[in-house]
Amino acid sequence: MTAAGMAEVVRPAAAIVALARLGWRLFPCRRRDKRPRIKGWQDAATSDPAQLVRWARAFPGCNWGVATGAVSGIWVLDIDGPSGRDAFHALLERAVPFAPLPGAAYRWRRLAAVPGLAGGPHRPQLRGHGGAER
Repeated sequence: MTAAGMAEVVRPAAAIVALARLGWRLFPCRRRDKRPRIKGWQDAATSDPAQLVRWARAFPGCNWGVATGAVSGIWVLDIDGPSGRDAFHALLERAVPFAPLPGAAYRWRRLAAVPGLAGGPHRPQLRGHGGAER
Protein backbone atom coordinates (compact mmCIF):
# COMPACT_ATOMS: atom_id res chain seq x y z
CA MET A 1 0.00 0.00 0.00
CA THR A 2 1.32 3.46 -0.88
CA ALA A 3 1.85 6.17 1.72
CA ALA A 4 -1.17 8.05 0.33
CA GLY A 5 -3.26 4.87 0.51
CA MET A 6 -2.15 4.23 4.08
CA ALA A 7 -3.11 7.80 5.06
CA GLU A 8 -6.56 7.17 3.57
CA VAL A 9 -6.95 4.28 6.04
CA VAL A 10 -5.19 5.64 9.15
CA ARG A 11 -6.88 9.05 9.50
CA PRO A 12 -10.47 7.77 9.23
CA ALA A 13 -9.68 4.74 11.40
CA ALA A 14 -8.42 7.03 14.19
CA ALA A 15 -11.61 9.10 14.02
CA ILE A 16 -13.80 5.99 14.00
CA VAL A 17 -11.95 4.51 16.99
CA ALA A 18 -12.49 7.81 18.85
CA LEU A 19 -16.25 7.52 18.21
CA ALA A 20 -16.17 3.89 19.32
CA ARG A 21 -14.63 5.00 22.63
CA LEU A 22 -17.84 6.97 23.17
CA GLY A 23 -19.69 3.66 23.00
CA TRP A 24 -21.03 4.14 19.48
CA ARG A 25 -21.49 0.90 17.52
CA LEU A 26 -20.25 1.52 14.00
CA PHE A 27 -20.24 -0.26 10.66
CA PRO A 28 -18.82 0.47 7.18
CA CYS A 29 -21.01 1.72 4.34
CA ARG A 30 -20.32 2.03 0.63
CA ARG A 31 -18.17 4.99 -0.38
CA ARG A 32 -20.29 8.15 -0.70
CA ASP A 33 -23.37 6.05 -0.04
CA LYS A 34 -25.65 5.01 2.83
CA ARG A 35 -25.80 1.31 1.99
CA PRO A 36 -23.91 -0.92 4.46
CA ARG A 37 -20.83 -2.78 3.18
CA ILE A 38 -21.58 -5.74 5.44
CA LYS A 39 -24.59 -8.00 5.79
CA GLY A 40 -26.36 -8.02 9.14
CA TRP A 41 -25.01 -4.60 10.09
CA GLN A 42 -27.57 -4.31 12.92
CA ASP A 43 -25.84 -7.16 14.77
CA ALA A 44 -22.33 -6.66 13.35
CA ALA A 45 -22.04 -2.96 14.29
CA THR A 46 -19.34 -2.71 16.93
CA SER A 47 -17.28 -0.42 19.13
CA ASP A 48 -14.34 -2.87 19.06
CA PRO A 49 -11.34 -0.86 17.77
CA ALA A 50 -9.61 -3.92 16.26
CA GLN A 51 -12.68 -4.79 14.15
CA LEU A 52 -13.15 -1.18 13.08
CA VAL A 53 -9.53 -0.95 11.92
CA ARG A 54 -9.95 -4.24 10.01
CA TRP A 55 -13.00 -2.81 8.25
CA ALA A 56 -11.18 0.46 7.53
CA ARG A 57 -8.41 -1.53 5.83
CA ALA A 58 -10.85 -3.79 3.97
CA PHE A 59 -12.96 -0.84 2.76
CA PRO A 60 -10.62 2.18 2.38
CA GLY A 61 -12.48 5.44 1.92
CA CYS A 62 -15.78 3.94 3.03
CA ASN A 63 -18.56 5.93 4.64
CA TRP A 64 -19.44 4.97 8.23
CA GLY A 65 -22.78 4.38 9.89
CA VAL A 66 -23.73 4.32 13.55
CA ALA A 67 -26.33 1.94 14.95
CA THR A 68 -28.80 4.12 16.81
CA GLY A 69 -30.83 3.45 19.92
CA ALA A 70 -29.83 1.84 23.19
CA VAL A 71 -26.92 -0.11 21.63
CA SER A 72 -25.01 3.14 21.07
CA GLY A 73 -26.84 5.32 23.57
CA ILE A 74 -27.83 7.84 20.91
CA TRP A 75 -31.01 8.74 19.09
CA VAL A 76 -30.93 10.90 16.00
CA LEU A 77 -33.49 13.25 14.54
CA ASP A 78 -32.62 13.26 10.84
CA ILE A 79 -33.65 16.48 9.11
CA ASP A 80 -33.06 16.70 5.35
CA GLY A 81 -33.26 19.84 3.24
CA PRO A 82 -35.32 23.02 3.58
CA SER A 83 -38.65 21.19 3.80
CA GLY A 84 -37.26 19.05 6.64
CA ARG A 85 -36.10 22.15 8.50
CA ASP A 86 -39.53 23.75 7.99
CA ALA A 87 -41.25 20.63 9.33
CA PHE A 88 -38.90 20.58 12.33
CA HIS A 89 -39.63 24.24 13.14
CA ALA A 90 -43.37 23.55 12.85
CA LEU A 91 -42.88 20.61 15.21
CA LEU A 92 -41.08 22.81 17.76
CA GLU A 93 -43.87 25.39 17.63
CA ARG A 94 -46.31 22.68 18.76
CA ALA A 95 -44.04 21.20 21.45
CA VAL A 96 -45.43 20.90 24.94
CA PRO A 97 -42.66 20.86 27.57
CA PHE A 98 -42.73 17.61 29.51
CA ALA A 99 -40.03 16.96 32.07
CA PRO A 100 -40.97 14.54 34.85
CA LEU A 101 -37.24 14.29 35.66
CA PRO A 102 -34.54 16.98 35.58
CA GLY A 103 -33.63 17.92 32.02
CA ALA A 104 -35.60 18.79 28.93
CA ALA A 105 -38.08 16.61 27.13
CA TYR A 106 -40.88 17.39 24.72
CA ARG A 107 -43.97 15.61 23.57
CA TRP A 108 -46.34 16.42 20.75
CA ARG A 109 -50.03 15.98 20.19
CA ARG A 110 -51.72 15.89 16.78
CA LEU A 111 -48.51 15.29 14.83
CA ALA A 112 -50.49 14.63 11.64
CA ALA A 113 -51.45 18.33 11.68
CA VAL A 114 -47.81 19.46 11.54
CA PRO A 115 -46.92 20.51 7.97
CA GLY A 116 -44.32 18.22 6.45
CA LEU A 117 -44.82 15.36 8.92
CA ALA A 118 -47.76 13.76 7.17
CA GLY A 119 -45.54 12.40 4.41
CA GLY A 120 -42.81 13.14 1.94
CA PRO A 121 -39.19 12.15 1.70
CA HIS A 122 -37.78 15.12 3.62
CA ARG A 123 -39.82 14.94 6.81
CA PRO A 124 -37.83 14.68 10.06
CA GLN A 125 -37.14 11.06 10.99
CA LEU A 126 -36.29 9.77 14.44
CA ARG A 127 -33.69 7.01 14.44
CA GLY A 128 -33.71 4.70 17.44
CA HIS A 129 -33.56 0.95 18.11
CA GLY A 130 -32.64 -0.96 14.96
CA GLY A 131 -31.98 2.21 13.00
CA ALA A 132 -28.83 3.76 11.66
CA GLU A 133 -27.54 7.16 10.72
CA ARG A 134 -25.00 7.49 7.95
